[in-house]
Amino acid sequence: MKYPRIPIQETGIILWVKNYEKCVRFYSEKLGLRIRFKKPYLTNFDFGGSYLLIEKGKKKSGLKNGSLRLNVRNVAKTAKIL
Repeated sequence: MKYPRIPIQETGIILWVKNYEKCVRFYSEKLGLRIRFKKPYLTNFDFGGSYLLIEKGKKKSGLKNGSLRLNVRNVAKTAKIL
């Protein structure tokens, strides 16, 4: 079975963390990841052609402590393809 190609713009990993500031320091200072942008509750790092999003607080309902994100230009069109 041949599957249609999904027009992915970028991929990312999201981690929900309890110790937000400590985690941000770890990824920026220890691992040397470049910060793309930062808000009081989340930090987005460049992650080798993808991104790593560290978000303060509890995981979203029904998810584990992290998730994989596929960014697409048009969500409705991509949903129809799938």
